[in-house]
Amino acid sequence: HVYEAHIVFQFDVTNTIPEQVVEQVEVAMEPEDDISDVLQPVVVVPIPELRCDEPGTAYVAFERVDTDTFPSAAFACTLKFVVKECDPATGEPEEGDEGFEDEYSLEAVDLGAGDFMQASYLPDSHALWETLGADAECVETFALANFESIAECVARVAELLGMCPLEGALTPKSKAAHQAVFTGKWMGTTKTVARTRMTYQKGTGVTMELAVRSEDQGVSELVVSAIA
Repeated sequence: HVYEAHIVFQFDVTNTIPEQVVEQVEVAMEPEDDISDVLQPVVVVPIPELRCDEPGTAYVAFERVDTDTFPSAAFACTLKFVVKECDPATGEPEEGDEGFEDEYSLEAVDLGAGDFMQASYLPDSHALWETLGADAECVETFALANFESIAECVARVAELLGMCPLEGALTPKSKAAHQAVFTGKWMGTTKTVARTRMTYQKGTGVTMELAVRSEDQGVSELVVSAIA
């Protein structure tokens, strides 16, 4: 969840062990690089208790120290909790059990340019593209050798951009070439249009030209950086 002054990470957790109740469930997030000049941790909201098959949500919030900067970062994440043995039939913790601390490594969480984009459908994208004009355009060509099809590539590009795919964007009709258009609002306000042209060749993967126009030239550059 990205806000003007804060970024909040949400973790949905479910206890799947019938013989245990877990308490004080929280996620510790450590950035792999020093980002203290742009993000500062402010609060961790734990889940007080999770019984078997019960879902819960934990949160970690960071303050955006510099709201004019949109950082990309990777976070190592660790789930920490207190384990108490319980009666599987009742789900009640055993009397007198103070529990023990345990932890579990989670997959790393990435923060990228696409997280600052709101996937919004903007009607008449062609007219909007012309209105935004070439002065606010950023164009880059990428050699994406790790993709084995255009369909796989365009799905991943949509995910990275965080934008709304327009009709036909995610369903290429050709295995050799495809064009896709995406729209969105950077930080929920700045209108943005992205156009991609892709070609696929076996052995070399996908070559993609990404052109982005926005109401802010800096935003166009940031959106392109989501792929880089």
